Amino acid sequence: MIIRAGKLFLIACAIGATSPIAYAVDPDDRLEAGSLSADWNAFDDAVAAARQAMVQAPQDALTQAREAETLIPPNADEDEVSTAIATVYWLQAEALNRTNASSEAQPLISQAIDLAGEDPTNKRLRADILMTQGRIAQRLGNIQTALESFLEAHEIFRVEGVNRNQASALQKLGDIHYDAGDFEQAISYYEQALEVYDEDPEYVLFSYNNTANSLRGLGRYEEAADLYQKALDFARELGAPDFILVRVLTNLAHAQALSGDIDAAETTADEGLAMMPEGEMSGWEPFLWGVKAEVAADRGEYRIARTLMERTFEGADLSKTTMPYREMHQSAYEIYQALGLYNRAFEHLQAFKRLEDEALSLAASTNSALMSAQFDFTNQELQIEQLRLQRLEQDVAIAEARARQQRLLFGSAAFGGVLILAFLLAGYVSMRRSRDAIGRVNEKLNTTNKELEKANKAKSEFLATTSHEIRTPLNGILGMSQAILLDRSLSKDLRERLKVVETAGKSMKAIVDDLLDVAKIETGKVTLDCGEVDLHELVEDACRLWKDGIEQKGLTLNYELGDCPEKILADEQRVRQILFNLLSNAVKFTENGQIDVILSYDRLVEPGLLTIRVKDTGIGVPQSEFTNIFKPFHQVDGAMTRKYSGTGLGLSIVQTFCEAMGGKVHVESVEGEGSEFIVELPLEAIAEPENHTGLSEMEALKLPESISDVHLLIYQDDFMAKMVMEAYFEEEVASIVVADTQEYFLEALASRVFHFAILPADSNAELINAVEAAADQTVTEIIGIGTDASILVSDAVVLYKGEYEVDAIYACIQSILKLKQGANLAGSPQETSNSAA
Repeated sequence: MIIRAGKLFLIACAIGATSPIAYAVDPDDRLEAGSLSADWNAFDDAVAAARQAMVQAPQDALTQAREAETLIPPNADEDEVSTAIATVYWLQAEALNRTNASSEAQPLISQAIDLAGEDPTNKRLRADILMTQGRIAQRLGNIQTALESFLEAHEIFRVEGVNRNQASALQKLGDIHYDAGDFEQAISYYEQALEVYDEDPEYVLFSYNNTANSLRGLGRYEEAADLYQKALDFARELGAPDFILVRVLTNLAHAQALSGDIDAAETTADEGLAMMPEGEMSGWEPFLWGVKAEVAADRGEYRIARTLMERTFEGADLSKTTMPYREMHQSAYEIYQALGLYNRAFEHLQAFKRLEDEALSLAASTNSALMSAQFDFTNQELQIEQLRLQRLEQDVAIAEARARQQRLLFGSAAFGGVLILAFLLAGYVSMRRSRDAIGRVNEKLNTTNKELEKANKAKSEFLATTSHEIRTPLNGILGMSQAILLDRSLSKDLRERLKVVETAGKSMKAIVDDLLDVAKIETGKVTLDCGEVDLHELVEDACRLWKDGIEQKGLTLNYELGDCPEKILADEQRVRQILFNLLSNAVKFTENGQIDVILSYDRLVEPGLLTIRVKDTGIGVPQSEFTNIFKPFHQVDGAMTRKYSGTGLGLSIVQTFCEAMGGKVHVESVEGEGSEFIVELPLEAIAEPENHTGLSEMEALKLPESISDVHLLIYQDDFMAKMVMEAYFEEEVASIVVADTQEYFLEALASRVFHFAILPADSNAELINAVEAAADQTVTEIIGIGTDASILVSDAVVLYKGEYEVDAIYACIQSILKLKQGANLAGSPQETSNSAA
């Protein structure tokens, strides 16, 4: 079968996206404009020429579209002129987007949307414009706009019965979910698209390709290979040229290799190489050599694999390779590692890490934007329901008004016999209908309110559950990384690589913590746990945490505490998170200059006003966004998420915590010069206690002089956390025993050879009772660590507020050692907790 040149180009574009990284592609490369009046011959000819040139020569299409704009008759009807201008703006924007000038295309497509309007006669044109707007927004990183555009276009095409374009909109929705890593949903959209339209062989080929890409993303390599084989058979039926078949063979070979069918992968790769023009280096040939290298490596033939892999990267700059080479870099790393060529292996590992970070950043930003759009859709649905409720309430009021009018009419109709009877009868019927209508409206109101509450609760529970499930394995990764880093025998290079893993894990944990906080906020579970807080230490800790990131960017960090009190009464965790999130934003959006943290305290205000100012010299915030930046998931510019990453939750959480403490937050900023975030919190200052000790001489002798003299007992039944604690305290204290069972912990406690015994504050009642019974028989200080002061109820156990981790345990011991000179350990658990905290 002979295929037209335009179709061959379309297929080449589609298969060109099916590299070893396998991008999703857009099957709708052909444009169909809304119909214009047939008597505009010159204009119609120019528009037709622009559409015809759009695929193969978008620059020529742009010229034709601009010329069409000059051919609009000056004496034409106003509505026809608006439609004509909308058409040429749409074509110009489409052409600009195809020449990678998406930023220039965006204002044109916005004008086209406004001009097309909601006119029913322009529905088809509006849908075409929306598809182009979606493509432009997707390229610029504005996933929310892209999603809304494709959804609206799909609905118009569905109603209008334009199956091919409806299927194209479904394909684009699938592409958005593919970029977000939601491969299951992407496959669902691709399958729906094929059900809607399967009459064009090219389109079927696109659908096979995109679905196979998603199957590979899910690790279902055998199914992906079967679908690539289908695409190959289809391409052969279409009579596609060799270079297209080679690209399909490349995808098929890689999928076979990933599925473990190495013999088939080698045969397919050889078939593809044999179809290459002799002496000509094709853009896909390197990947075929790469597949053969993977096959050789699977067979243990690493020297042959090395030779083949070098052909893959022949002439390539490893620091500038593109996304299709990502999996090839990983295979090259494994081959060179097996051969002991560690420098070469490290070069490919760095390249793989660079491309992996790009892919993860794209997926994270797309997923965040997609989640934001979904939340917006939910909010829009809630607003629609609220409008319906208002409409129903108005109906109730109207019904009641009508009932009152009927009653007045009954009184005035008392002068006529038959007429009176008729009016009474009519009024009775009307009132019955009104009461029935009011009853139905109230019933609908109750049902709608219940459905809204259920939807909002399901959304919040899903967010909390998902974030918690992610956090569980992530804690394991961070814990093991920290444990390995404590091994002083590690080489410098390996230690640096492990630090990269640890830093990335901490960044992801911060995002997950933000999501958990949002879930708590939406479900109303945010509570304040106020206690004594060392303000100076808190600020120093927060600034120290960002020291490395600030130094790496060449910035300067200054902080001033002025006449702030040493200690305040507050929720330490919430205040710490407010300062952490503000510093996070300042460091993220500042490339040059400095960051200033300035605290002041007004004692004239009751109970006292703490003001925190975080000022930077970064990119600034537009004045129009001063309110929006405090909304969940909001980004000033969708494309910024690709450069700076993040969820858009930090400032929303800051505002919520400020309001929970009776305070407020606002921003002052000049775009391009920097920003200053001001937090005001009404917090009470705590007077410094007199410097005296409540310890007896005998009790004081029980405490060591420093932490290096401490003999320490810890209860930890988690294997990984136990390893981390042992490694952490091995060089810090005189001796360390980490008991992994309750029996072992109680036995060690009874030996009376430890200064401190540490256990979780939320331990079971059996363990707490056993520890309390043993307390009278030992001089060991028994400490429970946890975040909830209400959990531990025992006079024998000191409560320290914090996470049950090594840093909190270390800080607790240091605090109690300081109490030897200042605080009374014989007080109540709550008092001791406040002192230690």
